[in-house]
Amino acid sequence: MLSKAFGFGHTFWHTMNNVNWDNEISRATQVLRNQSGGRLRSFAEACGKLQKPIETQDIANIRENYISKLPTQQFGQMYDKYLADKDYSAWGLLNAGTNVLWHADKLTTANFNNNSLVVDGLLDYGKVLTPDTSDPNQISFA
Repeated sequence: MLSKAFGFGHTFWHTMNNVNWDNEISRATQVLRNQSGGRLRSFAEACGKLQKPIETQDIANIRENYISKLPTQQFGQMYDKYLADKDYSAWGLLNAGTNVLWHADKLTTANFNNNSLVVDGLLDYGKVLTPDTSDPNQISFA
């Protein structure tokens, strides 16, 4: 996930040319250490709120108000991945978007920019949600 709003600009490249994980982890740790605690807390809270199941009208709201600048083709690919993964939450939609944009056949600057657009847009959406406190394992009420 890339985010301009939360300042997480470090990316891990997992290819044979970048097998020096100690150095990669050290660089990423420096990025996180330089972030304010409030920013990291806000990020974690928004991620938690995205666990809430969403419906078609929620996706329409997200598309129109939070990721409207995402090109139609990438949105379609994101939505197809969301449906295929069957995680019908806002978190599932976020992961579908980052998956599509990060695993393109040929990565471009637009993929990185759109990845940030999806992450920041869905995290902004998460900020306005109330947490989903339901237990998916609960099958009856006491």
